[in-house]
Amino acid sequence: ANELAQLGWYENDVTNDELKVSKEFLSIHELDHYDRDEFWKKVHPDDVRELDKISHEFPSYEHGYSFQYRITLKSGDLRYAQNIGKYVRDPVSNKLIKVMGTVQDITRFKSLEDRLQRAQKISQTGWFEYDMIHPTGSSFSQEWLDMHDFDHQPKKIDDFLDKIHPIDRQMIPSMAEFLNKMPDEWYHLDYRILTRYGHKRYISNSARVVYKDGQPSKIFGTTIDVTKSRVT
Repeated sequence: ANELAQLGWYENDVTNDELKVSKEFLSIHELDHYDRDEFWKKVHPDDVRELDKISHEFPSYEHGYSFQYRITLKSGDLRYAQNIGKYVRDPVSNKLIKVMGTVQDITRFKSLEDRLQRAQKISQTGWFEYDMIHPTGSSFSQEWLDMHDFDHQPKKIDDFLDKIHPIDRQMIPSMAEFLNKMPDEWYHLDYRILTRYGHKRYISNSARVVYKDGQPSKIFGTTIDVTKSRVT
């Protein structure tokens, strides 16, 4: 199953500075056996700094880590890998003693993601994932940010609401009130935003609410800039 999923594992004994890896781990990195120097030679030069930073700082992380990096293959092609590490701590001292991790070849997924992003740019479609419990953990695609006239990820819902045209803003007096009157899934909810230059932009929104313990926890959705069809 691991071979089919192109998934490898590793076990890092932090106390004794020993690392065990699976054959799938070696295969993903095109290694015959694990050698630290050979591993670093495989990492794409542009990703070395970030990996080096994580390799020195990971003991200070609370729960674990998750990051992506590129591997340069013998053919010269690039392979994308997703690395996820979970911590094992001493039950008494809470000292980190082991890291149990997985590495997965996600090259195919990255290729699909790149094609999707190109399609989004052509179709002027964006996506968002709004975390109602932990708003700072929300995610917005670059297309969403561009069409809503943001040059950074919004840190709170009011940053988005302040962009909405005053007339359309009346339908969202607050997020709680808005969700109470809306179904769990909606399509083509249209609103206008005002850019920093005072221009109006028409946006069509479709979304779905995800619940946790009976309470709304996240909103997943897509947005389309339909300005051209509204002003012509």
